[in-house]
Amino acid sequence: MLDLSLLAKRSHWDIMYEAAVQFFSEHGIDAEVPDDYEVSEGNLKAWIKTEITVVKGIVKLYRSPEQLEKLAKIGITSDMKNAFDKRWDRQLERVRAFVEEHGRLPYYSVRRKNEFPIAVWINNQKKKAKQGLLTDEQIKMLRDLGITI
Repeated sequence: MLDLSLLAKRSHWDIMYEAAVQFFSEHGIDAEVPDDYEVSEGNLKAWIKTEITVVKGIVKLYRSPEQLEKLAKIGITSDMKNAFDKRWDRQLERVRAFVEEHGRLPYYSVRRKNEFPIAVWINNQKKKAKQGLLTDEQIKMLRDLGITI
């Protein structure tokens, strides 16, 4: 005889998905899940990272069309921006706001405490560009703000 109680059990994937839906409904779809965010079935951030790599084709795990559709509803798609890209965009916006307010790029000087962190970020982007670690689009956005690469 078939044990119907087994059918009532939710899978690990479903429990983690529901936890992700709840997290994003409480904190916003663009919220970053803290590293230590634990739910009954494990670490939510680790689960989300895994699902992103699966959806982007980096890791080869099977996801049903229904699971892929559910992931898309919470913003996990093959063309989504990762946390690094989002942070990069926020930093670029800080530079853009600074340039609009002051009409110039920030100075790389510890005496200008409010400018120094932005100037350090710009300097780091120049190094990354030389190492080939920035996309052509990112380099263009930096150049559009007057940053020489």
